[in-house]
Amino acid sequence: MSQKKVQKEEEKPTAGPLRKHRSRAEKIDDLKKQISELRKAEREERQKARDEKLLAIGKAVYEKAGKPKNIYGLQQYVESEEFKVDFKNDF
Repeated sequence: MSQKKVQKEEEKPTAGPLRKHRSRAEKIDDLKKQISELRKAEREERQKARDEKLLAIGKAVYEKAGKPKNIYGLQQYVESEEFKVDFKNDF
């Protein structure tokens, strides 16, 4: 090998913190990871909103049923003809 070629190989930066430029594949991997994290956060946010809606609905039904002492009383109220749901999409 020529001396210049050997010198160039020795000067190549290592994959450590001293390296200034990332390869294209590394950039793509980082972007994929960011997208994955954003999607995960979005899913968690939607799930949290869904849970809050269900809790609000459950609380409203419980209070409308007269705050029964056990689940059987709540079940009877839901199965009765008194139970009517007027759905309004305010969310």
